[in-house]
Amino acid sequence: MKTKLIWMGLAIAIGLGIPLLSPEMAITAIPPLSDKHLKAMSDYVVLGTVTNIQSREVRVDMGTDYSYKARIQVNRIELSRANTLTSKRSIEVLYRKTGKRPNGWVGPQGQSQLLEKNRKVKLFIRRDAQGNLHLLEPNGWQPIN
Repeated sequence: MKTKLIWMGLAIAIGLGIPLLSPEMAITAIPPLSDKHLKAMSDYVVLGTVTNIQSREVRVDMGTDYSYKARIQVNRIELSRANTLTSKRSIEVLYRKTGKRPNGWVGPQGQSQLLEKNRKVKLFIRRDAQGNLHLLEPNGWQPIN
């Protein structure tokens, strides 16, 4: 009986021209990381103030991204898996936001919210092989009041 109802529902939806799955209906965002996962995945957790932000549009395989570089005045280091930031008063953090993509594209979108100048923040950071600091995606920072 249940199977018959499902098939009837499908037939009605198709008959009415209701799209069952389309690129516009695809979920494109990566869900936010929990506080537990943010801390576990971070090389550093830093509290500070955003003092400067630079941005530029960058070509990528399927369109463009926006690349950001933020200067952070370090107020406190809450977590450091490597003691390389202990004496830093200022750090540079990289992050990105997806720009233009073809219709129906799905994938990582970069930061769900962008940093703002003069904002006090808590940053969840990974260091890459070249020593650059990157915000975790998609929610690598939190505002501090």
